[in-house]
Amino acid sequence: MRPRSRPLPRVVAFLLALGLVGGAARPVAADRVTPKKGPAVRGVVSRTDAEVVVNRYRAKNPAMTYGVVRFPAADVRRVDEDPPTAETIRRRREDLAPADVAGRVGLATYAVSQKWVREANRCLEEALALEPTHAQALALYGGAARFEAARRGRPALVPALRTALTAYLGLDAGPARAVAARSLEAEHGFPARPEVLERAWRSARTPRGVTADVAVTFRADRRPGATWTYYVPPGYDPFLPTPLLVALHDAGRGGREGTTVVGSGRDAATLYLEAAQARGWILACPTAVTPSWAGGDADAAYVLDVVEEAAARFHVDLDRVALVGHGTGGTAAVAIGGGRPDVFALVGASGAPSLVAPTAAARAGTAVFLYHGDDDPAAAVGSTRAVADVLLKGNGDVVYLELTGLGHAFPSDAMRELADVFRGKRLADAKRPDDHPRSSFARAASPAELKALGDPAAAWIAPR
Repeated sequence: MRPRSRPLPRVVAFLLALGLVGGAARPVAADRVTPKKGPAVRGVVSRTDAEVVVNRYRAKNPAMTYGVVRFPAADVRRVDEDPPTAETIRRRREDLAPADVAGRVGLATYAVSQKWVREANRCLEEALALEPTHAQALALYGGAARFEAARRGRPALVPALRTALTAYLGLDAGPARAVAARSLEAEHGFPARPEVLERAWRSARTPRGVTADVAVTFRADRRPGATWTYYVPPGYDPFLPTPLLVALHDAGRGGREGTTVVGSGRDAATLYLEAAQARGWILACPTAVTPSWAGGDADAAYVLDVVEEAAARFHVDLDRVALVGHGTGGTAAVAIGGGRPDVFALVGASGAPSLVAPTAAARAGTAVFLYHGDDDPAAAVGSTRAVADVLLKGNGDVVYLELTGLGHAFPSDAMRELADVFRGKRLADAKRPDDHPRSSFARAASPAELKALGDPAAAWIAPR
């Protein structure tokens, strides 16, 4: 769950006010190559002794040729690498081994030097959770007393609390869980809130792996018979918020009148499953109720209801929710997600037949990932190229990957690039107090949850 806010040191508050600490708006990162003749080019740079290659669309796949600029190394005056971003720090932290204390302290030192204080603090807190007496980490963080205050009530930082929470999950009787909840608060500072503890208890009983074609229960009266398929990773911890990837399938038109939906959420789950498995993400894939996701506001409400249900059933990191889709699902994902920068950290499309640039969302900080095959027989590439150019011109956080000779597929190389882009993203919010996940279980239960799943507090009441 999200930790309690705590006062920031004066120096950090001053840097925040100046916009010099992670979370404040900064230009999107891109390296800059200045040739001896001609204008400079910005993008993702790769180099050999003989050549400097710039992907202006910021994709890393070396097979991409569209929009890629190549310079003989001898013709390049200079290459300026963009300063690291908060995303850079997060990626490097994710790549560290779980028990790597020295790696976290070293990364924190580097993050502080680049003025990414929130990200540095998270690295230090994780290092001190592993080795509470680490002298360098304590000095950088501000001492043992500050760390002890910060870690109280945080399962990710207190092994004894994690053990107690695991014991809570094993209790069958609701009143016994109510007693245990009061103990958790008294001994470990973990709030005795049923919406947190009982949601975790309930979600712990959800089967891991793929569950296909189950009814959407939130506001089910609006769309009878709607279903979704979801995936829960084997390592899912009900007390640790997990990123959520929402994927929309290519919903073709079927039947004599063209009014039935071709494809399903189960199909989308098959397409995106490898990425979710590799990163340990929750995957949610609704089946369209209108062909081609052409239901407008009704489809947008449907997708948001699925997000709300997923975030009530599973412990979701609300700062890390992505909405992506293939074919007409991609068109819908960008249209729906582009209208909700308060919900989605990233929106993405592959092989979309048409796109409207989500410029407002991009200005608000939403990341955009686009993929298209240059020979796609089902959807011409022109619309995707045009949207990528609009977003680049506006300095939007966009990555566009285009590959040759792969038709309407969403190839594994593109899926891996999407996953790599998403893993560093967070919901744009310059006011967040730290870089820890934001808990969906910490929210009050909505009327839709109370109707579909019941009141989390009801289980704690002993029957009379």
